[in-house]
Amino acid sequence: MMLSKNEVNENARGGSEIQAEYLNKYVDNELLNNFQIVVSRIRELEDDKIKLFWTKETAKDPESQRLRDQYILDKFLFIIHNSDYQRAQFHELLQVPFSKQHVLKNAIEPSSVKISQKRVKLDKIKLIYSSTPQRGLNILYSVFNELYKEDSNVELDVFSSFDIYGHQTRNAPFEPLFQLCRDHPGINYHGSVSHEELLEETKKSHILAFPSTWEESSCTTVLENASAGNLIITNNLGALPETTAGFALMYDFHLETNVHANRFFNALKYGISVVRNNIEIDGLSLENHLEKQKEYIDRFYNWELRGREWSTFLRNILGN
Repeated sequence: MMLSKNEVNENARGGSEIQAEYLNKYVDNELLNNFQIVVSRIRELEDDKIKLFWTKETAKDPESQRLRDQYILDKFLFIIHNSDYQRAQFHELLQVPFSKQHVLKNAIEPSSVKISQKRVKLDKIKLIYSSTPQRGLNILYSVFNELYKEDSNVELDVFSSFDIYGHQTRNAPFEPLFQLCRDHPGINYHGSVSHEELLEETKKSHILAFPSTWEESSCTTVLENASAGNLIITNNLGALPETTAGFALMYDFHLETNVHANRFFNALKYGISVVRNNIEIDGLSLENHLEKQKEYIDRFYNWELRGREWSTFLRNILGN
């Protein structure tokens, strides 16, 4: 099977690349070798392969816009979507027919964390942000800075840069923000780390603080943190409501930065109180809520399940 590579750096390990690695791990190679699966970036196409476009972007992304060209669209037997939200977008905005669309959602390997163990001793409430900086790090910094003035018994770990994509030059506009994080007494700025190291860090935190300003078509960061037993605090932009499945403390997204920051401030302050004081959520203890969250994510967003779904889908194409 040919998988498209990141055109800037073939060693990139962003979300798309990691999902492709899981696909190779959980689906038989002999089956995959019948196909060219293009991951987000349409580049060289092989004439002797059945071509599938496995898109990770929204319909508004410039790469997605190429599907407006009927010649390009006809090259692919199916467009594979990572959420129902994304499929609806591509149908409505790009007029991709439903008959040419199929949803195979992103998935993860479930975390080994025991939620009961995470709640034994909470000397500090640990927050984590593990996404690229343009997705809301500026809002998180300003909100955390204000919260920290009231409550210094919180700590934020920031894992954020464009290094994972091989786009180091794109870090430059965010260097002042990164430096603010480095200088803050309550923030540990880590830049980019390996995916394996990041997964270990999710086991040590309590809250995913994610004031998303990016229209996600799915979100593996949310899935990994939910599986690790972290309370998810985010908004309803893009596919986040679908991905969080009702388990997040969710607020309404707003385009205006100050309004968004105020809403996130209130949500995060409440979330910290929930974790610190073990406040019930929808009639469940926090631990029970997080257990049910983990159970749901581990069941329906598990690569063992997704691998079987991919295998069935590909075999049906081949007629066997």
